[in-house]
Amino acid sequence: ACALSQLDKIAWMRLLMKVDYAEGNDGHGGFLTCHVLDTANGTPASGMRIELHRYEDDGPERNGIRTQQRILIKSFTTNSD
Repeated sequence: ACALSQLDKIAWMRLLMKVDYAEGNDGHGGFLTCHVLDTANGTPASGMRIELHRYEDDGPERNGIRTQQRILIKSFTTNSD
């Protein structure tokens, strides 16, 4: 159990070194993680594409209603862990 705990700490530290930490207007920053499980095999789902979007209310107007515009922030591909 101790060895697994140490591996978890090492993985966390490596993740923090690779993350771009951007501070927002409110003074807070952070990052988002995503873990996807292949339930058929019980393993991490590697090679899956994930897209992170932001929605803004400045899309085209349709029938008098302002639509939302979807803006891609970043696209990722899951790895094997």
